[in-house]
This record gives sequence, C-alpha cells and structure tokens, in this order.
Amino acid sequence: MEINVVILAAGMGKRMQHHENKQFIQLAGYPILYHTLMIFQKMKAIHNILLVVREDEMSYVEKNILTLNDFSKVIKMVKGGKERVDSVYNALRSIKGEGLVLIHDGARPFVKEKDILRLIQMTLECNAAVLGVPVKDTIKSVDTNHRVIKTPDRSLLWAVQTPQAFELNLIKQAYERRHAHSMDFWDDAMLVEELMNHEVKMVEGSYDNIKITTPSDLAYGEWIAKNLTNT
Repeated sequence: MEINVVILAAGMGKRMQHHENKQFIQLAGYPILYHTLMIFQKMKAIHNILLVVREDEMSYVEKNILTLNDFSKVIKMVKGGKERVDSVYNALRSIKGEGLVLIHDGARPFVKEKDILRLIQMTLECNAAVLGVPVKDTIKSVDTNHRVIKTPDRSLLWAVQTPQAFELNLIKQAYERRHAHSMDFWDDAMLVEELMNHEVKMVEGSYDNIKITTPSDLAYGEWIAKNLTNT
C-alpha cells in the first residue's frame, strides 16, 4: 500500500511580513521548505510526495529548492488553488489508486518522524487521524463583541497540527462533497467529520511542531533547529 504526502506551500504568508514566500525564507542555512521536504524524503514509510506551490513559483522551487538534495520522492508539483481547500483538492485529484495520504503544511519543518509513524499506524486502524497537542492555556469562547460566552474544559481541548492522515478514498469523497456545502472548513479533518460523519482520532505530537507564520515563529524555529533533533 502506498503512502503519499501532500505538502502545501502555495500560501502567501502575509503575517510573516517578508518580501518572499515564507517557505523560501532561510532557516538554519536552508529554506524552510527544504527542511520539511527532507523529513519525508528520508522516511522509508513514505513513497511519494506531491508538492503544492503557486504556479508562478514552480520554476523557482524546481531550481532553488529541489536541486539542494536528492528529492526523488517528489513525483509532482501541483498548482495551488485560490484557497487551501482548493490546493488540497488539486493534489488529491492527482493521486491514483488506493492507500493513505498525509496532508502537511510546508511551513511545519519540525514534525518528528516517530510522531508521523504513530499517525500512520493509527490511520491504518481507523482511516482518519490527526496530530495535535493538549492546550496549555485556558481557552475562552467569545462573541463578535468580545464578550466571553463560556470557558470550555481545558482537559478536552487540543491544538491541531499537521500532518493529518486519511485513507485516500475517504478524504477524496469528503472533498468532492464540500462543493454542495456553504460552510467553512478549518482543516481537512473537519470535512471528514462533518461531511462523511466519520470518526477522526487524535495522535499526540510535539509542541516543537510549530507552523512558522510570524517573525517570532522564525526566531523560535532557529532555536529549535539548533537545539533539537528530529527523532
């Protein structure tokens, strides 16, 4: 059974306040996207990588990212869509056959191999699973006027990360059904939860699996790169 990884690198990254796509910013001597790709390139369990990028950046990625190492598992670059869900759907339509697919943010370069392997195992058992970590802070639910509505039980709350992993046909069907719905979907798992009425399991990951979104994230990412290992 093949395990494919979809890596999303088509976002604009406006919160980074940088002149280039945040995935191309240097982190510990290499572009952020390079680090993310290397994680999956080195894993024996992963067979193929589909890299989703903006159409006008495909040439840049090919010349300046993929030439930095032997990224033999990158079988295709897929054109990104208007929104994240469109980008994922474009990639899913490019995958044939059966198996599992992992959907991962290109700006998360510190996901650990051991967590990915546990995620894959859980997905083999239940067809849908996501990485996440228990929240550390108390969370308040507020209305549009910033009035506190309620305080959820923190012991039941998790911050969701990527990869999110699915049986291929399950997530494909979920994405095909979204066209008939006007609701917003915050992540891939939500489509499976809402449109397929399918259980999604949570797999505990690492707090170091940050998404580099702001300049402060980049500074913290430099610290992680220098002090921690991907094990």
